[in-house]
This record gives sequence, C-alpha cells and structure tokens, in this order.
Amino acid sequence: MDRWMRLNQRIVLVVVPVALIGALAGCGDLLEPDLSPSDVDSVQARNALISEEIDLPADYVFIAGVAYPPGFSGHTGYRLMFEARVTLFDDSQRLQGAYVGDSYDREFSEFRPIDCGAGLLATARQKRWTTCDSTTRAKYITNDATNPDSTDVGYGSAAIVLVADAEKTQVHVVIGGT
Repeated sequence: MDRWMRLNQRIVLVVVPVALIGALAGCGDLLEPDLSPSDVDSVQARNALISEEIDLPADYVFIAGVAYPPGFSGHTGYRLMFEARVTLFDDSQRLQGAYVGDSYDREFSEFRPIDCGAGLLATARQKRWTTCDSTTRAKYITNDATNPDSTDVGYGSAAIVLVADAEKTQVHVVIGGT
C-alpha cells in the first residue's frame, strides 16, 4: 500500500504541474492586445492630430475615424474624416501650414490632384465615407519626403486629402503608423 501511495504522489507531482502549464499556455491569447482596427471618437481624433503635430482648424467637424494599432511596437495609424465649408477646396492655402513640424523638419508639399481610387482614400471608400463620381474633385498634400509623389502614405508620414462635392469639403487625414 505504501508503494501505491508513493507512486500516486509522484504521478500527482508530475501531472498537476504539466496540466497547469498547459492551461496557462492556452490563456496566452487573452494576454495579447487586440490589433484589429477600431473606431475612434472626436477626442481620440483630435489627440491623434496633436500627437502627429497636425493643426487642423477647430471649426472642422469630425465625422468618423479608424485607428490601426501597430503590430509590435510603434505608433498607431489613423484614417480620420472631417467636414469643412465647401469653399475650402478652392481656398486650401490655410492647410499648407497645418503640419506644425517634427524633429525631421518635414512639411506638407503643395496640393496635387488625386484620383478617388487612390490608396489614400481606400478606407474612406470601404467605410462609405466617400463616394466618387465623374464630378468629384480631390487633391492631397503629404509630408512623405521619401516618396512625395505617392498616392499612399508611408510609415511615419501623413497626408491630407480634400474631396469636394456641391455642399461640403471632406477633409481626410491619413496618418501612417510605424
């Protein structure tokens, strides 16, 4: 009987720790952060602009936004949509100085025409924030010094896209995460 007791104790000493390790290993998914895109509110949107040193006028009305968390480390990417007066599209010089600057002294380029099918507006089209037809006008500026002619935004860069219709100008801020 003594022999069976010692054998049972050994089994318990081996089986219980192995079972606990297995159970805890399965809980690893609970400890990992959620990396899926998430909607943002107006406060989060304005905080994202501040952290990226982009100074949009306060009278631009926040409509919608999505945050794209970084996969490992770095900064979150954002796609934000604001609305402004219809005349902004034709009088957009005010936005030239919207980028306050950073340690790399990057500035926004000049506004250039952009096709509604460009990558900068992909999220806006998917979320149905923007619809494009033959009368839609769009243009953009970027601070992506490594690829200033790109119609997408690189890591750590930002772009502002203006989309105009008869009633308003949509202001899309695209911030590339790192």
